[in-house]
Formats: sequence, C-alpha cells, structure tokens
Amino acid sequence: MSRIREIFETLTRGPLGASADGGKIGVGLAAAMAQAERGLSDEVETYLRDNDKKADARTGS
Repeated sequence: MSRIREIFETLTRGPLGASADGGKIGVGLAAAMAQAERGLSDEVETYLRDNDKKADARTGS
C-alpha cells in the first residue's frame, strides 16, 4: 500500500476506542478489530484470485 494511502486512511478513520452505540471500547480491542477486518478482505481477495486461476486452467484460457 502506498504511503499516501496509509496517511489518508489514518486521517479518515474514526477515533480508536469509539463504537457506534456511543460506548467506549479499549484501544487495543479497536485495533484488533480493525486488523481483523483487513485480514478478512485479504483472505477473500486471495481466495477469489486462486479460484480464478484454477478456472482458467480448467478452461484453457
């Protein structure tokens, strides 16, 4: 990821420790939740990329 994009995402993210219902959660928990969300999207992208390669190999494309 580019450095500019990292800075932009950091600036646009909500404050750590805040939740939608107004209750506070710990900064560590907020960081863990954010990391888990990033990990899920990475897993999905990898899965789709791998399955696309397998489909191409089967069809000969």
